[in-house]
Amino acid sequence: MSRLLVVVACALSSCAAVAKLSVPRATPAQLRLDPKDAGDDAAIVLHRADRALLDEDQQGDGMTEQLRHEVIAVRKEAAFDLAEVRIPFWGKAELLALEARVHQPDGTVVEVPAKDVLSDTNVRGENDLNARFFRFPDVRLGSVLEYAYVIRTPWLVPADDQATLGAYPVRSYEFELTGLKPLVLEAIEYNSREPIRVSTLADGKHWLRFSLRDLPKRDPERFAPHWTFTEPRWAWRVLAWRWKGFSTDWRRSWSDVAASLGRRLVFDADTIKDFSVTVDFAGCGDVRCKAERAFTLLQDKTTTLDVSQGRRKPLAAAFASGLASCTERAAMLHHLLTRAGVEVRFGWGTDALSRQTTDTFPEEAQLNHLVIVLPAQAGLDKPLVIDPECDHCTVGQLGPELWGQPLFVFAVTGNEVEAKAEGAWQRLDAEPGLGSSFTLEHRARLEADGTLVDELTFTSTGADAAWWLSTKLNGKPGSLARELRRRARTVSSLAEVKHVRFGDCERRRGRCQVFATATYPRHAAANEGQWLVPLTALHWLWDDLFDAPSRKLPVHIQQWPKAVERFTLQLPAGFRAGSLPQPGQSAVDGGGGFVRVEQTASTITVARELDFPNGAYPVARYGELRAAAGRFQGLRRRILVLDRSP
Repeated sequence: MSRLLVVVACALSSCAAVAKLSVPRATPAQLRLDPKDAGDDAAIVLHRADRALLDEDQQGDGMTEQLRHEVIAVRKEAAFDLAEVRIPFWGKAELLALEARVHQPDGTVVEVPAKDVLSDTNVRGENDLNARFFRFPDVRLGSVLEYAYVIRTPWLVPADDQATLGAYPVRSYEFELTGLKPLVLEAIEYNSREPIRVSTLADGKHWLRFSLRDLPKRDPERFAPHWTFTEPRWAWRVLAWRWKGFSTDWRRSWSDVAASLGRRLVFDADTIKDFSVTVDFAGCGDVRCKAERAFTLLQDKTTTLDVSQGRRKPLAAAFASGLASCTERAAMLHHLLTRAGVEVRFGWGTDALSRQTTDTFPEEAQLNHLVIVLPAQAGLDKPLVIDPECDHCTVGQLGPELWGQPLFVFAVTGNEVEAKAEGAWQRLDAEPGLGSSFTLEHRARLEADGTLVDELTFTSTGADAAWWLSTKLNGKPGSLARELRRRARTVSSLAEVKHVRFGDCERRRGRCQVFATATYPRHAAANEGQWLVPLTALHWLWDDLFDAPSRKLPVHIQQWPKAVERFTLQLPAGFRAGSLPQPGQSAVDGGGGFVRVEQTASTITVARELDFPNGAYPVARYGELRAAAGRFQGLRRRILVLDRSP
C-alpha cells in the first residue's frame, strides 16, 4: 500500500466547504463523572453522538453530512492509547470540520491545533480511503478527551447501520437523522426497548432521534456473537424520494436492494470496463460444462484468501491482481456465463451467525455472501449453484457457512440507469463443500535422558486450512515458527521447535499440511526402572477452551473444525506399556470430546477428537459446554507409565 502523509497546514474550516451540521462542544453535564463510574474500566465514554443530514448542496444535488462527537474519560494507563485518533472516510468524501481538545483534571482545556492534524491518503487501497489523524497532548489519568468532526459525501447515502458500543462503557449515546421533506425514510431498532422518536421540523424536514444510557462495554468473550446480535442499535434507510421533477421508489423491497447491487456489478461502466477475460468453452455441450470451465478459470487465476467478501474493485483490476473478493468473483462469473448464452442469477445471503438479520427491513448491510445460481434451462435439468467465496468448492457445492441459509435469488435486467431485479427468498439444494477439519499427528520417541522428540504433522482441510494457506501465501514461515514455539513452551520452558516447513498446501483442494519437530528436554522421568511420560504435549489444540468460569453472552460456534489429535509414542527398547489412560467421552448434543487408546507391540497411541456442533448456545448452557471441555482436557494431566519388559 502506498501512502502519502502530509501536515494540514490551514484551519480546517478554511480548507473545505462550510458544514451544515455544526460541531458541538461538550456541556458540563457531559464532562462530569458520576460516582457510579468508579468501576475497573480503563476509560468511560461519557458521551457519544452521531448525527446524519440528508440534504442538497448549493447546486441542488443530493449530499450527506455525518457528524461524530466523542467525550471519553481516561481512568487508567491502559487507555493512554486513546490519545491517538484516526478518522477514516471515503476518497470522494470531504472532511468539513474537526475540533479536538483535552479537559485536564485541574480545569484547564488544551485545544489540538489544526497544524497537528495529519493527512493519511491511501493512494492505492482497495476502498480508496482517506484519513485524518492526530494525537491529544499531555494525556494523563483524569483527562477527558473530546473531539468532533463532520464528513460530507457528495450523494445521498441510502442506508446506514449504527454501532453504539466499543471497548469501553457508554454513559450517554444519541443519534439524530434529519432528512429532506421529499425523502421517505424508515428506521428500525434492534436489541433495545427505547423508542425511535419521529417529528417534523418547521422547514418540513424529517427528524428521527434515538438515545440510550448506561450501555455496557462490548464483551471480548471467545465465541461471542457478532455485535449486531446483542448491542442496542438502530438502522435507517431511504425508501423513496421526489427530486427535481421525478419520483422514485428506491428500496421498499429486497428486489429494490438487489437491483442497486445488480446495477453496480452488471452494468456499471467503471466496474466492467476492460474486463475482457475469455473462457475456452470448446467441446462444452451443456450448461454445467460451461459453468465448470468458467469457475475453474477463476479458481486457477484468482484467490479469495485475505480479501474481504464485499470488496468491489473494477473486475479487470481484480482479475489481473490474482486477488478477488466473493462479490467480484460472482460478478465475473455472471459476465463470463452470460456472454456464453447461459441464464444466470445471483443468490444473496448472510453467513450463518455472522450478523443479525431480519427479513422485514430490506438493507444491503445485512447480506454478506453472494453466489451464482443457474436456473433450470435448456441443457440443465435442475438449478445449479456456484459459491465464488469457496476456493476449494466445485460447481454445485456451497461452503459450510451457507449450509441451510436462506438466499435471495434474483435476476438482473435493464441498464445502468434503470436496473431491475426480480427475486425471492429460497433455500438452495446444494451439496456441502469440504468440511472443516484439523488433524495433529505426534510421532514421538524418548531419548536416553528422558527428552521427548516429537515429529509433528498438522493437516487442515476446508475453512480451517485458510489460516495456514494464508500464512504460506503471505510468506510468513517465521511467524508460524514463533507461534509453534510459543505453544510448545507452555508445556516446557525448555522446549524448542525446529524444521518448520509447509508440505502439501493447495487452496484448490482446500488442504494444507505443516511439518515441525518439537523437543522437550527431560520431559520424562525415570522411576525405579520405569519411565513416567506426561501427556502434556496433547494440549496443543484446546489449551484454553471455555476457561472462563462464567459468561455473559451466548456461545456462537461457527465453522468449528472436526479436530483430531493423535499422540503415538515409540516404546523404548526393553520397555512395555504399564499404565494407560482410559478411553472416555464427554458428549454435547451428539458432539463433544472422545478419547481412544490403541496399543501395539512397539507403540502406544492416544487419540483425542473434539467436535462441538456449530450453532448458537444460550448462556444457560455454558456450564454444560465448559464441563464437557474440562473433562476432555483433563487427559493432558495424565501420565503414561512404561515398565521394563520381563
